[in-house]
Amino acid sequence: MTAEVVALREHSSEDVVYRTGPGTSEALREALGAKSGKTTEKQYACDRGEPAALAWWVEPCGEEEYDVHVDTSFFVGADWIVPGYLAVCVVPKLDREEGSAEEGRVDTLRMLRDALADPDPDPERLSELAGLFEVHFDRPAVPLRDESEELGLFLAALYLASLTRIIKKGLKKHFYPVDEALCRKIKGRILFPATLARRSSLRLADRIECRYQEFGIDTAENQVLKRALRILSASFLRMEGKGAAGDLAAETLRILRHFEAVSDVNVRAVEASRLSKKTNPVFRDYVTALKLAEKIIRYESFGSQREVAEKTVPAHWIDMSKLFELYVLAKLRQKFRGEGIIRYQYGVRRQYPDFLCALGEKADGTEFPRYFVADAKYKPRYADGNANQVDDDRQLAGYARLKGVLDHFETRGRSREDRLQMLPCVLIYPDQSESEELSSEQLREIDGWEEYYKIGLRLPER
Repeated sequence: MTAEVVALREHSSEDVVYRTGPGTSEALREALGAKSGKTTEKQYACDRGEPAALAWWVEPCGEEEYDVHVDTSFFVGADWIVPGYLAVCVVPKLDREEGSAEEGRVDTLRMLRDALADPDPDPERLSELAGLFEVHFDRPAVPLRDESEELGLFLAALYLASLTRIIKKGLKKHFYPVDEALCRKIKGRILFPATLARRSSLRLADRIECRYQEFGIDTAENQVLKRALRILSASFLRMEGKGAAGDLAAETLRILRHFEAVSDVNVRAVEASRLSKKTNPVFRDYVTALKLAEKIIRYESFGSQREVAEKTVPAHWIDMSKLFELYVLAKLRQKFRGEGIIRYQYGVRRQYPDFLCALGEKADGTEFPRYFVADAKYKPRYADGNANQVDDDRQLAGYARLKGVLDHFETRGRSREDRLQMLPCVLIYPDQSESEELSSEQLREIDGWEEYYKIGLRLPER
């Protein structure tokens, strides 16, 4: 029997998303019956646990009939409730219905590419890339319309961004073993079994098999990175270089030139996973890149095994809250380029405000404060009013009262006399009725709060 897929939207709490009936398979009915009346089950986007991508529970609604309830979070993607029988597909809440007058789907790939367009990205931002997109190859594929190409492009954009930073700093070098048959010379350690095996041929009798250490970039880590690049290059050729695929294909070829001295090795995903678990404070970017390379290698195996007629995609989750946060960071830097400094995730007493904005002069000569604390909240409901946001208001206002935050702005030019003045706060949220660029015309003062504003930002659509 073909598995059933339920379409849901993020940030939703559904009364009943699925109800068993005459057409329900016995295996699915038994699986739901075993979960009936028990505590809420949670489906996590990654192995780290919280936050959960979705929560679901089963309630009886008759004799051997059951209702499935699901609460979705700020993740979009597809995964199983009952593996092999019942799956969910969660789409962005801002997606508009197909066939409607204002049909449109949020373009997550363009959001990611805009977020990564910063020519000098923060190391802290890049460290979050590996967890932005999770793919679960250990779970069955989900029967959906074929979106594998889009998911592959999303993963490729993440990977190429991490490699760009590595290329700027230079590929990692260290000593690695080299086995070579030398003619009447000895270098390093002699490999006697291999050398004696050659003596059976008179033509190779003067060859000595040696193992020695070489210093360079042809290391195991770089071989894994190059293997993933080769996989991407082959994938882009099949896509014929259209649209975003063409831009990513050109970027792949540019980065591959830096790996010419690295050997082409058919690396397995297990080896990439083992190497990504090693940490080095000097080469932190390698951990992120190796984790993404492992996903690409596993994705290739998934693509070669599945039949095109099945139209399946791997179980996956995209963290829209984190993606929106990085997208807002790019828009802030684009808006105030050359006019100020935007600090991202500035830590003070274990508190991490999203953005500390110190502008040289008021942007556009209008309403944007010269110094302000901003927070990105992926909550579309803020477009409908200020209800149910008091907790977020308090959180952001608390950031503006931290001594470390005030000290930071003082080093950026805010006068000592202004320290006792209220530091403005700006809450940024998604709103498809606004512009894709930040503008002072979109700035709205929140009633009941002093020096407190909110601004809507339109997400790109396709």
